[in-house]
Amino acid sequence: MSAPAAVLRVGPPAPTPVGTIALVAAVSVGVLCPRGPLADLLVAFVTALPAVAYVLCWRVELRKLEVRRRLPSTATKGEALSITHEVRHPGRRLIRDLVLTEDHPGGGGSSATFFAALLPGARGEARARMFAAQRGHLPLERLRAVAGDPFGLFVRVAHLRLATEVLVHPKPARSAAALALGLARRQGAVGSPETEWVGVREGRTGDPLRLVHWPLSARRGAPVVRVAARTRPMLGHVVLDRRPPVGAGRGSQAFEKAVSLAAGVVLELLARGIEVDLRIPGAPGEDDLVVEGLRGREGGGQALDVLALVTPSAADGPPPRAPAGALVVTAREELRLPRAVVLSADAARRQRVGAAA
Repeated sequence: MSAPAAVLRVGPPAPTPVGTIALVAAVSVGVLCPRGPLADLLVAFVTALPAVAYVLCWRVELRKLEVRRRLPSTATKGEALSITHEVRHPGRRLIRDLVLTEDHPGGGGSSATFFAALLPGARGEARARMFAAQRGHLPLERLRAVAGDPFGLFVRVAHLRLATEVLVHPKPARSAAALALGLARRQGAVGSPETEWVGVREGRTGDPLRLVHWPLSARRGAPVVRVAARTRPMLGHVVLDRRPPVGAGRGSQAFEKAVSLAAGVVLELLARGIEVDLRIPGAPGEDDLVVEGLRGREGGGQALDVLALVTPSAADGPPPRAPAGALVVTAREELRLPRAVVLSADAARRQRVGAAA
């Protein structure tokens, strides 16, 4: 839970569309209505109503509101995340129809929560959905609190500052990655964890069938299972080519597909029990970013954190450096690297894998 929002400024009451009609009607009645007791009463009513509404709206205690925001620290590109606004009203007057709105960057539009009524001293919370449209840091800095008078003629707006940041991960292309790894495995680039067996023992209830030594069990006439000393995890090297396709911009969709495929490849390898080293080539003259020893769910989270912030390099830069047997994910179809398997984002989408000679 974040600290309470700081109130930057509170504007004066502004008329709503209904309030604008009421003001125009009041002026029109005052100017055009003929004189007489009933006419004077009508003029007094249509003039007093906006005046009373303005005063009531001015007395809304938005400056005293305590607003907090609750949301996850990470999100996935192209998916919605839940955001919760918690409000405490320490003032002395009722606040009606309170709306908290966040205009966040990245093309995600606005996220708003609604509170029908806040009594003095009351607390409330409401949830909204926020769309994460781009990878990287999603900064959330300001909110707008809007409340009005009981008649709906005027609203008052308070601008609040509440800085928070969400790290948006790429959406892993798991299906394309599974297909690409299946074809890469046929080339010997992807193996399975190796198990060292040290002996056998009599089978017991609950032993997995995969441990049963079937030939020996058949000869003895009783279940016999293998005993494993340890399982040696396989090591997979994943390299992301940061160069976009020739002629494409630095923010091309092809590069985004390559990042999603790289994320899917890493998660698929980890799900198969394979330890992963992830390499992100650096700019010319800089060292590569290498994240070694990724394992399990925690390793997958670390890989997604790194891939969330990766940016494309110059299109005419040198090809990435890759160790022997590495899986190189690229947005280019023409890339060929010796002793490495190239996984093209576009080729994976069309169910093809470009393999190096």
